[in-house]
Order: sequence, then C-alpha cells, then structure tokens
Amino acid sequence: MVNGGMNRFLAVLSAGVVALWATNSTIAATLPDSPAEFYVATNVWTVHLRFTPEQWAAMEPAQSEGGGGFRPPGQGGDDGRDSFLQGAPGKRNGLASAMGWEFKYVHADLEIGGVKFPDVGVRYKGNGTYMESQGGMKRPLKVDLNKFVKGRKVGGATTLDFQNNVTDVGMMNDTLAYRFFRDAGVPAPRTAYAKVYVSVPGLHTNTYVGLYTTPQNVDSHFAKDHFGTKDGLVLKPVTSRPFTDLGTNWSKYAGPYDPKTKASDAQKARVMEFARFVSNATDAEFAKRLGEYLDVEEFARFMAATVWLSNFDSLLDMGQNYYVHLDPKSNRFAFIPWDLDHSFGSFGMRGSQQTREQLSLQRPWSGSNRLLERIFAVEDFKQRYRANLEKIQAGIGQPERIGRQISEVAAVIRPAVAEEGTSALERFDKVVAGESVSGGGPGGGRRGGGPGFGASKPARAFVVARHAAVADQLSGKSAGLEMSNDGAFGGRPNNAFLAKPILVLADADHDGKVSSAELTALAERWFKAWDNDQEGEIRQSQLSKGLGSAFNKLPPGTPAVDSAQAAGLAPIWSGAMDANRDRAISHDEFMAAFARWFGAWDAAHSGELDEVALKRGMERDWAGGRRGGPGGPGPR
Repeated sequence: MVNGGMNRFLAVLSAGVVALWATNSTIAATLPDSPAEFYVATNVWTVHLRFTPEQWAAMEPAQSEGGGGFRPPGQGGDDGRDSFLQGAPGKRNGLASAMGWEFKYVHADLEIGGVKFPDVGVRYKGNGTYMESQGGMKRPLKVDLNKFVKGRKVGGATTLDFQNNVTDVGMMNDTLAYRFFRDAGVPAPRTAYAKVYVSVPGLHTNTYVGLYTTPQNVDSHFAKDHFGTKDGLVLKPVTSRPFTDLGTNWSKYAGPYDPKTKASDAQKARVMEFARFVSNATDAEFAKRLGEYLDVEEFARFMAATVWLSNFDSLLDMGQNYYVHLDPKSNRFAFIPWDLDHSFGSFGMRGSQQTREQLSLQRPWSGSNRLLERIFAVEDFKQRYRANLEKIQAGIGQPERIGRQISEVAAVIRPAVAEEGTSALERFDKVVAGESVSGGGPGGGRRGGGPGFGASKPARAFVVARHAAVADQLSGKSAGLEMSNDGAFGGRPNNAFLAKPILVLADADHDGKVSSAELTALAERWFKAWDNDQEGEIRQSQLSKGLGSAFNKLPPGTPAVDSAQAAGLAPIWSGAMDANRDRAISHDEFMAAFARWFGAWDAAHSGELDEVALKRGMERDWAGGRRGGPGGPGPR
C-alpha cells in the first residue's frame, strides 16, 4: 500500500475506532437467532458457497419473456401508466429483473459463520448491479435457506441478500443509509457484511469473490420484527406512477406492485381503493382522509430521510427500491427503503453534483408523480415533513456524526477490501478520507457506472455540502434546485453520448454526415448481429447486450463508450420500437424506428445528419421517450 493511501486512512481513524474493530469484528462460534444480533454493521461473516459444475453453469440467467419491463420515468404516456403499470412484462415466477434477466434458483451448499446449511437455493439478483458485474464473479446474490429444505433460519430470516457494492467503492452507502433511516424512525433493514468464497470442483477452490453488504430481507419475518405481525401485506412496487387507478382487476396491480406475501382479498381491495383515492379524490377530500390510508407521520420521516440523502434511484425518480407494508390493524400503508447504494447523492445518472447536493426540499421528485404531488400539498404532511427535516439537521444529519460512522465501519471492512486487491484498497482509502475517485461509476465505481453515471463525491464530503444546503432551504436563504420534467436536471438530458460514435460507425463515405441510407445500413447490420438466435425478432435483453457491445471497436480518436451506459438505452429503444406491444421487435419495427428518428432529426430536410443534429435528436427522443415524439412509446 502506498504511503499516501495509508496516511489518508490513518487520518480518519482514532484509537477508539481501532478498539471498536477489535471488539466487534469477531465472528461468533454460533449464529445468533435475533436479527438485531446477526445484522450488525461491524459483523463480517465468512460465507462459503459450494456448487457442482452443473449448478454453477445453471446460475447464468435466461432471457425473460419480453426482455423485461423496465422503462425510465416519463415514458409512461399521458395517463401515467408506464410499462410496469401494464403488468410488468418479462416477469416470470417473480425472478425476472427489470432489465430482462430471468434469475433461476439452483441447488448449492452454504456455510456461514462456521454453520453449514446443505441444499439451499441460490440465484443472482439485481438490475444495474447485476449488469455492471456480469463480466466477473462478484455478482449480487440471493440465498433461500428453505427453497429445497424447510424450517431453517439465520438471524431470524429465511432469505439472505448479498449486495455486491459494485457501484460503491467505499462499500458503505447501504450500511450508512439504512442506519440513517432507522435513526430517523423509519422501519428499515439492519445490515452486516459478508466475505464470500466460492468452490466449484475443477473451476474454483475457496475462491474469494469479495466483500458484500448483507441487508435484512424485507418479508414477513421483517414485518414481524418491525411491525409486530406477519399478517400484513408486503409489496415491492416498481413503477414511476405509484398508486395510479388501474381499475378493479387485481391482475393489473400484481405485476407493478409485486406482492412479497400472499395478498388476501381484503388487502387487494385496499390497495386498489388507495389507488382510486390517490387518482380521483378531490383536493379537500384527499387532505381530510389521507391519514385513513397512509401512516402520514411515518411517510414524513421516510421522505425526509430520502430527500436529505438525495437518492434518485428511488421513489423520487426511478420508481423502485422501496417496499410498502399494509398494516392489518390500522389498515394503513407504511414505506420501507431498499437498495440504498446510490444514497448520499451518488446516483450520477441524474444531474450535476451541485444539483444533487442542493436538491429542493419542496419538490424533490422528477417528472409527474401524482402521489407525491398530492401528499406534498397537504398541510398536515408539510408540517410533519419539515419537522423531521429539522430533526435530521440537528441530529443524525450532522456531518461529524456521519463521519464517525464512516470511520468505524471502514476500520472493520478494510482488511476484507484489501483482499480484493491493491487498486480496490487504494480507492477505498481515498473514499473513506472523503476524496472523489475519478473514473468508473457513481461514487467512483470500479467497473464503470450504469446509464449516464458520472463520478460523485463520497459520503463524507457529500454530507457536509448537503447539510449546508438543507440549512439554507430551511432558513429561507435558498429554494434549492428542482429536477426538470424529463427526469434530467436543468434541462440537461443525458442520452446524446452516442451521437459521435454512431456518426463514425454509420458514415460510410467519411464526409462527416450520415445519410438516411447510411443510417439504414447501420441498423441492418445491428439487427442481423443482435438477432443471434435468428428468430427474426429481438427482445429487450438482446437489445441490451447488442448496445453494450456495439461500440467496443471504435476507430482511434472516437470517444470511448461505457458499455453499461449504452446498454441502459435498451428500455427506451424497446419502448419506441415495439409498436404492437408483443414484447418482441421485428425487423420491420426495428427499421421503422430508425426511419422515424432520421425523419424527425432532419429538421432542415437536407437528407443528412451532422453530429449536432444527432445530439439534438437523441437528447429529445432518447431521454425518456415522451409520448407523441418519434422516440415515444407506440400504441398502448
């Protein structure tokens, strides 16, 4: 380790922190039954997964029907019903990710903390974290202890989640943010860490995969732990239009709300009733009766923490990464955070560092979100929300407090990070010290970020700027910064990065412009290459893979393209191309989309596009596929 890195690390540790690590990082000889004892941020469990070669090979995900249902916010059309509000195409058996991967459970043997659990179910999981890690072994994992053998628990849970931290060099955002929510009075998972090893005869022998964050799974066991009963309904919504009225047929809700517990008829009716209330109640009725449906104080705490952490990979923007619990006694809904790796303003897909730090407290969401628009207009909520923001400012949001937490956790996990390699350790030490790490994904991700990701400040530096910005807004000195309606900040869409690469690839006569014939020829080449099963159609997962590899061999001097960023455009292309909504893109549909784009982008009617015209068109039509534009969704 270089001296500079050691000095940075030592500068943020105290003798008390070292003593804490020596006390708390010891792994118990037996596994605790209590979630509060198992899920401790300073517990680093040793996990060993053993597969046969056949089991290991079977872990590779299959292509989902329809290639997944993900569509970015703003692409839902005038009635707010995005692709997930149409039944989450691509979801089968509850194991398909939004990006189109179908994850399958396989048999394996698990050992954790020295305790063996033979014949568990193991599968990959995730969306962006899976896409970004699929070229290596450190992929996100889910282990079901009771998939094949019933009656087993670890720390009160039957399912274990292993988040791979691929978007977070410091490997602490999840841990710190979950604690932030819990300290704010929001029911949120506890966390521990896990050093994961894999053995596969003939392939891997005790191979160290890396350090994972292990959050408490949100299910009936979590509900029992936090709400005192397993009888409530647990939902995991994925929609940019939450609680929109979809009628009285539960099948319309089952996909976008993804129940994690069995829904009774009464619970189904309550979800649909709340959706009708959000969509149709008058303003006066909504304000008067909101508390009948929603735990308003809990939601005020949930939103205050979400907004303070400036997390856009959430209800604020992407329409995902939270759970909803329907309490069987009060019949009210409560919100639970999930997948917080992009907290502390590190979701670089959205806006500048300055805007993430100065995010508006009054209108922190992107685009149109009727649920949030209506709730934030209710005076009772506004008062509770402000009170919770003030409480956060005076307590858990104090930069010095969060800084101490960073130092404490860093001392515990640093040895495990060091086992991942010198580069990982050097970057980790910089992040712990509050230094931005250039290159890579959000927060300086090691493999490169997802769509539109750019470098961002680590948590230690972010909280200083965010605390000051929130203080200015609460005192009336600043109004903060809002997101624009298309989901990008300040009218700065993020999806024109392919203008130059596409120009270079399509420009056959090297005149610096692209004709209709040249763009058509490029589209033909791509369709032929991406239709790898020669079925005459392409699904979204094939689009994702194709876009991810299409720009790997660009001529010298052409700006490099992040493969994950390019692959992230697949949902937008799929929404624009799949005119008959059969979840597959025919050759005619594929070519017609390029023809529409060319016609719309050739504003001068010159029959050719230069780089500026390409950029303008991509910024307009690839920033969320607004209805009515050439890049927008086809018929519903």
